[in-house]
Amino acid sequence: MADLDFPFPLKAVAGDLAEGMLVKMRGDLQSKCQIPVIVGDAESVANLKECWDHNVLNFDEAARETATIIPEDWLQEQVDHDPEAYEGLSDITIFKESADPMMRLAVGFAGNGKPLPEVFIAQLPGPEYWALPLHLRFGSWNACPDPVVHAAMARYWEGRYGARLAAITADTIEFTVDHPPESDEACAQLAREQYIYCQDIVDQGVGSVATLAQALKGSRTWFFWWD
Repeated sequence: MADLDFPFPLKAVAGDLAEGMLVKMRGDLQSKCQIPVIVGDAESVANLKECWDHNVLNFDEAARETATIIPEDWLQEQVDHDPEAYEGLSDITIFKESADPMMRLAVGFAGNGKPLPEVFIAQLPGPEYWALPLHLRFGSWNACPDPVVHAAMARYWEGRYGARLAAITADTIEFTVDHPPESDEACAQLAREQYIYCQDIVDQGVGSVATLAQALKGSRTWFFWWD
């Protein structure tokens, strides 16, 4: 394994084996009150460390602040603050080529679909999955929300859908989802929430909120990316 300067223990694994190893480590680490999270390749690890160094925060204070955030209110505040930025919420176009459900984590694979030769899984203090963005101090750059917002949204979605944080790289977050929404109405609502939280997954991804809603039905993983 590369000699990486990272604030948490790392385990190296081939990209196509990362998701399976993550599932195994979730079980193995539970008794140790630790949680595994895939943090990407060596470049991603280095960039995460830079973000961790820059975003100095007190974990306990951040956790308390997270508890004060009401996700539904935060989402509405974003739209109210800049309605024009969220005009895409009303787009009903469906791009069928992008509407398939998401069934595997993307973190272990390159853009061409080939497995990465090596990615890393970090062991973070547990037991709360939603707290992982606070431990990694992820966010607070460009349109990427602050760590406390990521934590609040993760806690909200875990409660509603059994969504657990599985990967946090330099610019992405992924979840595994135990109970994806089933009805068209629930998928549409979730797609709205995800678009407000991370516009790039639509504007530079599937093409419309309606397409995202269709893709979310049956999806076992969720992917978010900030430019």
